[in-house]
Amino acid sequence: MTLSGSTALVTGAGRGIGRAVAMVLAADGAQVAVCARTASEVHDVCRHINEAGGCATPIVADMATLEGAMSAADAAEKELGHLDIVVNNAGGSSPKPIPELTDTDWQDALDLNFLSAVRTTSRLGPAMQARGRGSIVNMASLSGREPGKFVGPYSAAKAALINYSKLMSDFYAPSGVRVNCVLPGIIETSSTSRNALKSAQATGRSTAEIMETMLRKNPIPAGRLGRPEEVAAVVRLLVSPDAAFVTGAAIAVDGGAHHFA
Repeated sequence: MTLSGSTALVTGAGRGIGRAVAMVLAADGAQVAVCARTASEVHDVCRHINEAGGCATPIVADMATLEGAMSAADAAEKELGHLDIVVNNAGGSSPKPIPELTDTDWQDALDLNFLSAVRTTSRLGPAMQARGRGSIVNMASLSGREPGKFVGPYSAAKAALINYSKLMSDFYAPSGVRVNCVLPGIIETSSTSRNALKSAQATGRSTAEIMETMLRKNPIPAGRLGRPEEVAAVVRLLVSPDAAFVTGAAIAVDGGAHHFA
């Protein structure tokens, strides 16, 4: 259990990738603060972790707001004493054609997908810096490098997060704090299914047709969608001592779907 004795905050941990990350870190020995805005999901994840012999504490907060991000960071420090690991996973998208986008769509995407990570890092990073150790992982997206035309604000926010991650990795590296970024491709989660349903309703097609079209336009060499546990495994490596010389990286977990070098 290479993370035994360490403490971690995972945001957006109520479902999907965040849930998988919280569970794998706990299984590897970390005490985990499980944060999301839906209380029932937070408590369900904590129950599964604790029943499996791990240690999890629930934090209910809306990471899309400054108040929510600050309260989550404060609660995590209060419960765990300090943070060795921060996984900024809070995020989400709502498919919408470009001509229909409003200022609110852009601002909401930035608040949830970008500023939530900026705020928790700004709040918790200095303490890590003072201790001379720590690991921060920001969950971006393949869309941050190769934008999707129906998720423009989300793609732009994730592009900003990739850039920000490198900025902060350079800033914190001399003190021993590592900052990395993970770029999932199409992962089989409830959010993926929900977005496919919204697109289907907007176009009058079935969700199967939407998924088929998406995979035809964005083929995955591995031949399948990814699983949350596969993304969580990469996060687990990045926050472990095994990745002590890895910082400033942006790692795609997408079955080979990316086209960038």
